[in-house]
Amino acid sequence: MKFNLDGLTVYFPYSRIYLEQYQYMSALKRTLDAAAEDAIGVSVGAAAGGGGGMTAGGRASAASGGAGGRGKHALLEMPTGTGKTVCLLSLITSYQYAHPKSAGKLVYCTRTVPEMNAVMEELGVVLRYREKCILEDECAEAAMALAAEEGREEDEEVKNAPDNNDDDVTMNEGNVDNTTIKPTPAQRHPQQKRRKIYHAKKTASSGSKYNDDEDEDKSAPTLGPSTAPNGAGMNGTLAICLSSRRNMCINESVLQMSDREGVDAACRALTAPWARERAEKARNRRVSSRMRRQEQQQQHHEEDQSSMLEDEEAIDDEVEVGGDGNGGSIELCQYYENFAEAGESTSMPSGIYDLNSLKLWAKSRQWCPYYLTRRAINHASILVFNYQYMLDPKVAKMVSSELESSSIIVFDEAHNIDSVCIEAFSVTVDSRRLELATRSLGRLSSEISKVKATDGARLQAEYQNLVNGLIDQGLLVEGTNVGGAGGGGAAGGNNTNNVAAIIQPGITSGLASNVLSEDVINECVPGNIRRAEHFIAFMKKIVEYMKSRLRTLSGPDGGGGGGGGGGGGVTSETPLAFLHRMVSTTSLEVKALKFAYSRLSSLLNTLRVTNLDDYGALSDVADFACLVSTYAEGPPRFAIISEPNVGSSASSNYSGPNNPGIQLACLDSSLAISPVFKRFGSVIITSGTLSPMNLYPKLLQFEPAVMESFNMSTFRPCIHPLVISRGSDQLPVSTRFQDRGDLGVVRNYGTMMVELCSAIPDGVVAFFTSYSYMESIISEWDGMGIMRQLTKSKLVFIETKDVVETTMALDNFRRACDSGRGAVFLSVARGKVSEGINFDRHYGRAVIMFGVPFQYTLSHILRARLEYLQTQHQIREQDFLNFDALRQTSQCVGRVIRSKIDYGLMIFADARYNRHDKRSKLPKWILQFLGDGQLNLSTDSAIGQVKHFLRVMAQPVDQKSLQEVLLTVEEVKALVRG
Repeated sequence: MKFNLDGLTVYFPYSRIYLEQYQYMSALKRTLDAAAEDAIGVSVGAAAGGGGGMTAGGRASAASGGAGGRGKHALLEMPTGTGKTVCLLSLITSYQYAHPKSAGKLVYCTRTVPEMNAVMEELGVVLRYREKCILEDECAEAAMALAAEEGREEDEEVKNAPDNNDDDVTMNEGNVDNTTIKPTPAQRHPQQKRRKIYHAKKTASSGSKYNDDEDEDKSAPTLGPSTAPNGAGMNGTLAICLSSRRNMCINESVLQMSDREGVDAACRALTAPWARERAEKARNRRVSSRMRRQEQQQQHHEEDQSSMLEDEEAIDDEVEVGGDGNGGSIELCQYYENFAEAGESTSMPSGIYDLNSLKLWAKSRQWCPYYLTRRAINHASILVFNYQYMLDPKVAKMVSSELESSSIIVFDEAHNIDSVCIEAFSVTVDSRRLELATRSLGRLSSEISKVKATDGARLQAEYQNLVNGLIDQGLLVEGTNVGGAGGGGAAGGNNTNNVAAIIQPGITSGLASNVLSEDVINECVPGNIRRAEHFIAFMKKIVEYMKSRLRTLSGPDGGGGGGGGGGGGVTSETPLAFLHRMVSTTSLEVKALKFAYSRLSSLLNTLRVTNLDDYGALSDVADFACLVSTYAEGPPRFAIISEPNVGSSASSNYSGPNNPGIQLACLDSSLAISPVFKRFGSVIITSGTLSPMNLYPKLLQFEPAVMESFNMSTFRPCIHPLVISRGSDQLPVSTRFQDRGDLGVVRNYGTMMVELCSAIPDGVVAFFTSYSYMESIISEWDGMGIMRQLTKSKLVFIETKDVVETTMALDNFRRACDSGRGAVFLSVARGKVSEGINFDRHYGRAVIMFGVPFQYTLSHILRARLEYLQTQHQIREQDFLNFDALRQTSQCVGRVIRSKIDYGLMIFADARYNRHDKRSKLPKWILQFLGDGQLNLSTDSAIGQVKHFLRVMAQPVDQKSLQEVLLTVEEVKALVRG
């Protein structure tokens, strides 16, 4: 349908709409309107303050829209399965179409690649519908204009026709063949008229798959280059998605690598500036050899030229096969070379490109899709990518730094956005990573000696650039030198080098700093780390100091740490305290520490390192030093925690005892997202499970212009929440630490699972609070014979920490449900399954939440964050723990319902859910179905309700009742007014 929403024409690709969809789009519209008004106010204020001075009003307006926090943002919770994505895309793309000058790009941030592709498919549907509507409107206007023109011509002909008396008219009526009345324009040109109208009909129908009367258009593709007259969406929309090399590469030799790091290294080896430079030199030598041979042939016709031919073949082999005289490879990527050769002519046609269609189109042009999308960012009107492209400074500096401030940023499924922000600034370095860093420094020393002996000018050129301040947090790199050796073969002012710098973000800036751009000091690299050898010695001091700190931690309980904030060998320090001890011990300068990461990046580029993952441990140490020194001043937004056993960290594959480590834990989640709020006019944070919503503004430090949670409109109670607080023997069940080991609780949970799985058909999903608890309770159940009873009614599948195993288990779980055998999937809150897997229809007729998924409260990092929240934001410890646990619960149980005609049970198996302070934090769309009769149930009474609910839901859907929630716009407006 096409409808008017407060003056905005919205193109919504369905004939009916839900009430909550209309309310959701209204909230989005208010947010965008508020941002537009704010931007106008800033412009007026800046204009008022222009010229010789600035007025007080101008200063106030500029301050409100400047770095202090511009824009109007929204925090919206939309029930799952109600078309949140299509509402977002319909409203925002309609707003872009109506305001082409003021509305910027739509930047849609998702969590996973499947979600990214799903968004692109939905976007294709929305824009195809808009094309259909606009073409139909144009055809209607053309038909009206044609009819008006014919009417005017007929009026003129009647006016200019000779007067006839009534007798003549009567006579002519009896003899039509001899009439003297002139034909109308439509009669004179019947073919022209028919041809014009037929052509209009064909054009109108060719862009739509929503016309129920034209089946031939229903299968029309929505992805790839657009075939519409004025491009996708009738305004030349270009929508692309960005991902890693592993997901976008089309080079078969690179794709043979098994992991992401291998793909990145292979890509850099084929596309790095120095590899291309060596290949160019080899080509030049081959051309020179041919020219010399031709000259010699002219001078000495009788000479034997076999030796020359052998030399030429060797040079040919050097370029094509990969020999550089030392056994090294200089093979190049044909897709990247074709792309670079095309230069500025590498433009993409208007269309909607998901990863698959993008790779197909790029392969048809023999261009690299990875670098093609990087260049197309500035030309695209819609971008879809992962959170890290906006929140992680390492990636954001290379991708999203060029986005205009009028861009509309959407974070979808953003219930855990504060955790994503914290992870972007946290670094863990354990003892094994420090050993790897030491080895990396040894390899770099050897490489520096080798380069000094063979190409010393390269290091000298880098030193000169550092002296001039050109290499500062990646402002200039080895591939784009301003003259001198290793500069890519051209002067700094050459446009080719500038283009190369733009299209090679992953090569020339392989290691980007984790420090925010606004916190980077605009000074030259200190003199004591400009020389490569001096920098290696500098990094060795840092590594050795961190090793010495870890040596003070002994045994699982520690014994030598001291320090503040933790007993048993665990120490917790502020960055300022850690920095003071480090500088006092090593005599290093704080300013030099701030440049550690950028200096390492420059050195790796100068030494032409392609496999950056080999130096990942060293980069972690440099990142650690850079962050500690940069954010030492002011309120402590980081905590440095030293533990005798850090377990399995994100950067270590080792998990076991006696693995001491130092963790730089970010405590302030607003640190990563505050630049986004300040820079962009509209930031929309949305999810189906944001409740409780009141803490997000405090955690992320922003004031939402719109903050709403919507109910779900239903024609039947498709969700049935139950709180089971007692087992069949009336003993309370809970996963509290003091109760979880009780055999009565374990037995009651097992009996509950068996009885529920016997009563519920098809698929059941059960979530536990942690991997350790799930493993322990499954072991206990197996000893009690409960697992054998469970397998009689359903097959059992278990989520593990291994992604491949879990993927296979999910596939087999679906196969069991499809075959009618039924299955139960045992998974973990905060695991992969709870975050991105939907169990719709028969795959999830019930979800069981065993316990309340609180975080591990003895974690030293969590304790430090709780203290920070209490001190800086006045958020009580228990409030945050409840908030975090209940949003994880909402995310888990929300997996079971994905549409209006779907249905499912939500079973909360813990006595603590009876408490008002717990269940009141569930989303509104769940609470609306949770009545008093569904609280404080025993297993037996819950089974009775389960059977009754499933019996009612199994009846055929009443189409008349379904139409009650599928409304027209007029009906929605009437309900809103009422």
